[in-house]
Amino acid sequence: MTTSSSKYAYPANLNVANFVSLKLTSTNFLLWETQVLSLIESQDLLGFITGSTSAPTAEISNPTNDSTMPNPDLAAWTRTDRLVKAWITATISEEALGTVVGLTTSLDVWKALSNAYSQDSQAREFELLLKLQEKKKDSITLTDFIRNFKLTCDQLNAIGKSVPDQKKVFWLLNGLGPRYESFSTAMLKPPVPSYNDLIPLLHSHELRNRSLLADQVNPVMAFVGQRSNSNNKGSQSSFNSRGRGFHQAGYQDDQVPQALAALHINSPTTGEWLPDTGATAHITDDPGILSDLKPYVGSDSIMVGNGHQLPIPHTGNAHIFPTDSSLSLTNVLVVPDIKKNLLSVSQLTCDYPCYFLFDNHGFVIKDLRTHQVLASGSKEDGLYVLQHAPVKVFFSNRFRVVDSNTWHGRLGHPQPRILQFLTHNKFISVNKKSSSFCQSCALSKSCKLPFFPSANKAIVPLAKIHCDLWGPAPVLSNQDFRYYAIFVDDFSRFTWLYPLKKKSDFYRVFFTFQAMVEKQFQHEIKVFHSDSGGEFTKQEFIDHLLRNGIVHLFSCPGTRNRTVLQKGSTAMWLN
Repeated sequence: MTTSSSKYAYPANLNVANFVSLKLTSTNFLLWETQVLSLIESQDLLGFITGSTSAPTAEISNPTNDSTMPNPDLAAWTRTDRLVKAWITATISEEALGTVVGLTTSLDVWKALSNAYSQDSQAREFELLLKLQEKKKDSITLTDFIRNFKLTCDQLNAIGKSVPDQKKVFWLLNGLGPRYESFSTAMLKPPVPSYNDLIPLLHSHELRNRSLLADQVNPVMAFVGQRSNSNNKGSQSSFNSRGRGFHQAGYQDDQVPQALAALHINSPTTGEWLPDTGATAHITDDPGILSDLKPYVGSDSIMVGNGHQLPIPHTGNAHIFPTDSSLSLTNVLVVPDIKKNLLSVSQLTCDYPCYFLFDNHGFVIKDLRTHQVLASGSKEDGLYVLQHAPVKVFFSNRFRVVDSNTWHGRLGHPQPRILQFLTHNKFISVNKKSSSFCQSCALSKSCKLPFFPSANKAIVPLAKIHCDLWGPAPVLSNQDFRYYAIFVDDFSRFTWLYPLKKKSDFYRVFFTFQAMVEKQFQHEIKVFHSDSGGEFTKQEFIDHLLRNGIVHLFSCPGTRNRTVLQKGSTAMWLN
């Protein structure tokens, strides 16, 4: 007779927690079912929950006589069935456990759980898919939107219904809204990026938008204009604001009175600050009104009334002018998604020894010690508002008369023609014409550093001879000379000049010069210094120097002006 252990397996030492990591809930039946079925099937016990391995009869016939006897296989089957039932009940939550109380076999338990949770999982799938398709960014931050979108995708994966990559890309871009329309259009052009590639691109796009917002500057008065010649007033001589350029497209002289009349000073925002007792720091959406602007390096964010977290890209300091005196605000947070400037009551009372008084008409801020009014605000549409004091602007088109060098520096070092144009058209007044040399312009135009002055000098005549060969001259002399050679003594700085009709005459001239000076001065030429011209590098000339023991020095390549003495003498003779 077959033993019970050989007919029905009984892996009592198996640790279920190593195979099934989930507890069955109303949201993860499909995933839990996959793990449990894999475990039971691996032990060859799947028939217990499918019904194919049914319970044997309670009695069997006795082969020795005509009576019946208890079936030993029933006890083995019951033991294994209770083990499978224990595996299932050990991996379900307390909520699900109440569904199977009183059931005896693993088949009954499995059917009860399937009937209770399989339909719920299908409804959960439809609910999550609909939520994913209808998800919108609206007013929440991009980080929160991506986090919520991924959470919904993970919930679908948890019930065994993963979302295809292309659908995730389309639904995510569709939920961004009209602000990201250009980005979404570019991303949906073939080839469409994967979801993992899309996320960093989206973050980069958001950071660029924030940097453009942070780069906004306060308006300043500028004597600048850019306009094409095609207008209804004709084309006239004009200039632009590029400093050294002088073009025909730019600011028209007949439009200057109109431009000056149109100048005004205005803040990029309304300048209103709303006192807020619930804010722990001053908040603004405009980085242009702050000084000492710097990136925020902390991990904090601003929580608003709907529970959303708003990022803080920058911080800085602000100065508001509710009266003739200013009120300094330190550690102002830049939050682009905030639409109003918020004045933190708690932070201001900590920074200043002051207090607030509110009534139905407005409020005042007073000094805590002197009780002097520091600022006051009104009540508008149910909100307390601190306004900037009106800015009185005095502008005159009459400038102080200064010299041309001052205007040259004020206008960004333009070329003289621009100053002449402005003076001639009476845009500026110059009391005197200063020196045209500008040290800053000279330094900015220099393409290399000057050579250091050399203190080396010969101590005897002819110890070192500098030579330069010049030509051809654009005009022949009356004796048909087109070239000349100069020789400069390093000791005395005395210069000899020899006119030449051809460059090849240099060798005859040098031999004559050498014989003459060595005879007259009773010294021999020791060093000959020249550039690397063709006449100085011919073998005939080099052999002559070697025979006479003369050292030949060359100027460094590309630094012809290093041979200062002969170049200076050449310039003198040319002048």
